[in-house]
Amino acid sequence: MARSYNSFSPEFRDAAGREQGRLLRRHPEHRQTACRACTADYQVVQHLEDYREPLRGIVGLCFRCHVIVHERFEHQDTWTRYVTAITQGAAFEPATNWLVVLKDTVRSTAAFDRSVAGPARGATFLDVIGENRWLELGAPGSPPSDLYLAEWALPTALALPSRGEQ
Repeated sequence: MARSYNSFSPEFRDAAGREQGRLLRRHPEHRQTACRACTADYQVVQHLEDYREPLRGIVGLCFRCHVIVHERFEHQDTWTRYVTAITQGAAFEPATNWLVVLKDTVRSTAAFDRSVAGPARGATFLDVIGENRWLELGAPGSPPSDLYLAEWALPTALALPSRGEQ
């Protein structure tokens, strides 16, 4: 079972994930196909920081970046090193298993040792969530961040289905 994340319970996250899947089946044009951190175009997960926005809040992340994002609070040193590497243009091997990512990126430096240098990327989605930490995002009564939605998820001008169309 999933863990709590950004103050959202596992049950809420599971329900939001099911809703996201249903919405994406009806509106596949909203599926992101490239990682908003490292720009990889393989194994892209439709990540949510705010589970109250299962379609509008989507941020595409490759599997490795997705694992690192979810582990950032428990492994701050790895998070900092990874964000720096991505910003500086590092490219990592594809990953498909959570435990493999933990083993070669979090618990050792193997993935960093095997990364390939590329052109610097500058600030990415990782920098935004690292600065704001989103810990209180799911607290009762807290609104989703308009900056977050506009900057990193679907453009707010993009027509989303109304409740009646979902």
